[in-house]
Amino acid sequence: MKKLSILFFFILVAVVLGLMMVNRGKAAKEAAARATKAKAAPIPVLLTNATTMTMPVEIRTFGTVEPMSTVAVKSQITGILSNVLFAEGQEVKEGDLLFVIDPRPAEATLRQTEAALSRDRVQLENALKEAERQESLLAKGISAQDVRDAAVTAAETLKAALRADEAAVDHARLQVGYCSIRAPVSGRTGNLMIHRGNLVKADDAPLVTINQIHPILIRFTLPQQDLARVRAGSDQSSITVLASLPAAEARTESGILTFIDNAVEESTGTIQLKARFENTTSTLWPGQFVTVILQLARQENRVTVPETAIMPGQQGAYVYVKDSGGKVSPRPVTVDRTVAGMSVITSGLAAGEEVVVDGQLRLKPGSLVTASPASKPESRPADRP
Repeated sequence: MKKLSILFFFILVAVVLGLMMVNRGKAAKEAAARATKAKAAPIPVLLTNATTMTMPVEIRTFGTVEPMSTVAVKSQITGILSNVLFAEGQEVKEGDLLFVIDPRPAEATLRQTEAALSRDRVQLENALKEAERQESLLAKGISAQDVRDAAVTAAETLKAALRADEAAVDHARLQVGYCSIRAPVSGRTGNLMIHRGNLVKADDAPLVTINQIHPILIRFTLPQQDLARVRAGSDQSSITVLASLPAAEARTESGILTFIDNAVEESTGTIQLKARFENTTSTLWPGQFVTVILQLARQENRVTVPETAIMPGQQGAYVYVKDSGGKVSPRPVTVDRTVAGMSVITSGLAAGEEVVVDGQLRLKPGSLVTASPASKPESRPADRP
């Protein structure tokens, strides 16, 4: 009886193990089937067609905004500052009255010189009459030659004195005009350095500084290797320069290249350039650090793809191209440049071919993909101002 129980136990264990092996085999087959099915399923990727576009030839660099002109306003006379007619940071126009210096001392000097002029004018009239009388008497033989000469000398001396008086009056009037200090240029005022009631001295410390910001300049440098291209572009036509703040590159200001320095800086191997911007919206501000783009030319019918389609490889850049059967294969391409998210392809790709722009990390040569239309890029280089 005991032997039958042991035999039954072993038979039961054998049956259980057999069932387990059968189930494990089924599970393995099902897993293999699922893997095969998953392997054969298309991989979802984002696709787009290579297109032809008009692409700008650009040079990107950085620059500094500087005013078109900076004027330190000083007093040309010494006196008490009696009035200030603007607020700090205010926009002023050329000719606007900014300061008034107490004009009473200058006006008193003007009246004094005008009085001296009137006196000498009357004396000259009398001297001219005396000289004419002595000339007549000398002709009649009544007067002596030396008396006539003395009368003429007196008249000529008073003529010279009259011219000196007229110059003194002009100078005094100029001094009165200097009591009113006007804006020499249109621009924005800075800090007020001397306040009302203080004594200002001629050609002393500036009263205020005015920066002309309409228009405005951007100064930047380029490597000497780019000089030939820039000069060639400027000889053909005016070069458009775009500028944007680093924090808001989508908003650009458009200007014109106006200055190329006449020498390359030997220590750095760079050359300085300047561009003029109208800056009507006051976006650009003196001292700002900006991104600068020089648009040297525009090339038509260039094959382009989104920058995200380009993959780096050991042999260089490549893209995944989808064939008519829905499979992809890597293809080496030559990228000339990338502008506003679009890469210019000079070889390896033709317009109209479908390329993968997202999902490349899951692909390998021969992978089957399912197409998903790509979104159009937000900004097209051909639409830049």
